[in-house]
Amino acid sequence: MILAALSSAHRRSENVGSREPRILSQNSGARHIRLGIISNIANLDRPQILALLPGDFDLEQFECNLIIFSSEVHLEKPNPKIFQLAVKKAGMKSDECLFCTEEHDHILAATHVGMQTFEVQKPPKRDIGQLTGKLVKGLLPAGN
Repeated sequence: MILAALSSAHRRSENVGSREPRILSQNSGARHIRLGIISNIANLDRPQILALLPGDFDLEQFECNLIIFSSEVHLEKPNPKIFQLAVKKAGMKSDECLFCTEEHDHILAATHVGMQTFEVQKPPKRDIGQLTGKLVKGLLPAGN
C-alpha cells in the first residue's frame, strides 16, 4: 500500500501537486525518500476517503501527486497498470521505486513491473521496523 521513490536532490520530480511534500532526507539531503499511497478504494470519492482516515493519520507525509486511489484511476491492485501509473507519476525508473504491502499478489504484480518490493507481515508479527531500516540504509539505488 505504500510507495517510496528514492531520488537524488536534483532528480526530484517537479510535478508534485499543489503543495510541497515533506521529504525524509538521508546523508545531508543527498538522497530523498518520496512517499505515496496506492490504495484500492471501491467507489468512494476523495472527500469520502479522507473522512474515513483516523484523526492521527498524517496525510502530509505523502506526496500529493503520489496518492493513487483506485476509484479515481479506475484500476485496482494487483493490476500491473496501477503500479506503472505510480512509477510514471513518480518520474522515476521502476527499479527506483519500492512498494510495501501485506498482500502477496500485489507484491508479485509490483515486482512484475520492475519495482522493488517489501512484504510487510500482518500483526502481531508486523515487521515495519525492518522496512524502515532498509529505507534508511538505502535499499534503493541512488538517482543519477
